[in-house]
Amino acid sequence: MLNIKKFLFDFIKNFLAKKKIIYNINLIKIKFIKYRKFGDYQIYGIKNLEDKINKKNNYLFIINNLKLELKKINFIKEINIINFNFINIFLKKEWMEKELKKILISKRLNISKKKNQNNIVIDYSSPNMSKEMHAGHLRSSILGDSFFRISKFLGYNVIKINHIGDWGINFGMIINEIKIRNIENKISNLSISDLELIYINSKNKFNTDKNFKIKSNYYFKQLIDNNKKYVKIWKSIINLSTKNNDKIYKLLDLKLNNNDILGESFYKKFIPFIIKDLKNKKIAIKKNKSIIAPLRNYKNKFGKMMSVVLRKKKIYLYSITEIASIRYRCKYLFADRIIYFIDKRQKDHLLYSLHISKKANYINENVRFDHYSFGMILDNNKQPFKTRNKNNLKLIKLINKYIEKTKEFIINKNKLLLDNKKEMENISKIIAIGSLKYFDLSKNRLTDYIIDWNKIFLLNNNKLIYIYYSYMRINSIFNKINIKNLSKIKFIKKSNINISNNNELNISILIVRFEEILETVINYGTFNILCNYIYELSIEFTNYYHNNNFLLLEKNKYNSLNLILLISKIIKIGLYFLGIKIPKKI
Repeated sequence: MLNIKKFLFDFIKNFLAKKKIIYNINLIKIKFIKYRKFGDYQIYGIKNLEDKINKKNNYLFIINNLKLELKKINFIKEINIINFNFINIFLKKEWMEKELKKILISKRLNISKKKNQNNIVIDYSSPNMSKEMHAGHLRSSILGDSFFRISKFLGYNVIKINHIGDWGINFGMIINEIKIRNIENKISNLSISDLELIYINSKNKFNTDKNFKIKSNYYFKQLIDNNKKYVKIWKSIINLSTKNNDKIYKLLDLKLNNNDILGESFYKKFIPFIIKDLKNKKIAIKKNKSIIAPLRNYKNKFGKMMSVVLRKKKIYLYSITEIASIRYRCKYLFADRIIYFIDKRQKDHLLYSLHISKKANYINENVRFDHYSFGMILDNNKQPFKTRNKNNLKLIKLINKYIEKTKEFIINKNKLLLDNKKEMENISKIIAIGSLKYFDLSKNRLTDYIIDWNKIFLLNNNKLIYIYYSYMRINSIFNKINIKNLSKIKFIKKSNINISNNNELNISILIVRFEEILETVINYGTFNILCNYIYELSIEFTNYYHNNNFLLLEKNKYNSLNLILLISKIIKIGLYFLGIKIPKKI
């Protein structure tokens, strides 16, 4: 499958290079045109070339020359230039017909795997240990999971990292509270809720009780010094937390497992060297009883130079752990690209850590860093969820609430499911978790939103339910004409695909754009584009369905069936890329 946008972009880049025109190619934009009467694709920003072209290379001559070169491309039917700035392109129907046939008979929808298998490290989910995952952990987990599924399919070498919060002074506090309660040997009998209450109580004491604070610092120092007695307690805390998180990952059908865990504690062995190295390179200095890294290029709101504290009173802080993780990913995992799925509040922390790491030469020049930040999930008071707030919404509670609401919907739609409780439970779970994921992923990644039961599961506006119905309707058509095994349909070889009306043309253009959509998602983290694409494809199918009786078709029967088979394939794999399962019935 051809990524048309990328092809056109590279074509223009090569054209300008041949004409020896030095130009920032990123100023030229290419977009898909939704309203087809103007074209299928538009190239714009060409007007910016005018200042770069000398008298020998007349601007109008260059534009017309570009038009002539573009016309030679096999998928272009017509080109219109508007105001010598916008180039509108119409795709050839015959080219699309051939592409559709290739997509139909290919196991991978004619999407070849990347030959250059760059190492992509993705940092996502990353919950803190000793606490229950709350609603705020949802976004990082499902965004990272979707990215993994798409990039793996495209052929990239993807390394998942669950950078769990399993280190820091918090664990000195928790161990202190556990010892006060004399339950060192009973941690495995605790629930995750019990453990979180211990954390909250210890945090309150740490902030108000001087002796408790001193003792907590002592216990954490014992952990740093690898005291076996306290390491054993710490491991019990981590085991209890990871087991609980693993249940949620399985329920959400995330591709994370214990092999993906590289928590903060993993990097402690590298930190003494890094501290020494940063001091030798004059990047870090000792100030009072702390070690800090001055940030000469960054000023605070008062105009004073900022700095990052790396160690305070012999206790290593989170920033040095982040720097150690960056160094490890570049040096030992040979990362070509590192992507962080962490919320926008962490922007400055990540920026400063990268600044110090680059200054220390821990990062190769060619490594690409992306912070795919995202908005926060808010409570009804428009506040982000925090563990120390005892009333925060637990992720497991959120999921179970949706499953219960979905059961009500299913029973109202299909009373017969009451006779099969196991099937009803399974369908409810699939639709509930799918709706929750789709609602999140279909939003602009940077948008904050409030958890609102009714808005998320408002059935009249639930686009995922619409997509489900479209997929099931296609299956129903094939079942009615006694073709039940969609993977072994023989008629695909009997007929070429012919685009004979606007409805088929709209469907065809959407289908040939699929790889382009996937590449856009992983290059910019715009998962909402994929959600909207699948929904648009479902709408086009519905329009096609209402204009054709597939059971009575004689003329172009195979042609129509081939098209809807393609739609079903793309809906299925598209939802898989979003981490969404499809129920057998609704």
